[in-house]
Amino acid sequence: MEEFDECIFAQALIDKLQQILARNDDAYMFHKLAIGLLEFLLWPNLINPVKEKEIHAGRKRIDIYYTNAAESGVFYRAHVSP
Repeated sequence: MEEFDECIFAQALIDKLQQILARNDDAYMFHKLAIGLLEFLLWPNLINPVKEKEIHAGRKRIDIYYTNAAESGVFYRAHVSP
């Protein structure tokens, strides 16, 4: 089994991002890629991404919602601060 190479994975994400054009047809692909990029950068502190999570009885949506699983650092402090 091959070992995971973060550099190769990061470059693949960069390549994919450069292929997406600024047009409506590519908005879905950009959204999916953004979820992957954020998950790659923020794991294990933010986990379980949900695309377009509905709030306020469906009247509003959060583009990307994550569960805060941080046990230390800035995300932990944001979670426990009053």
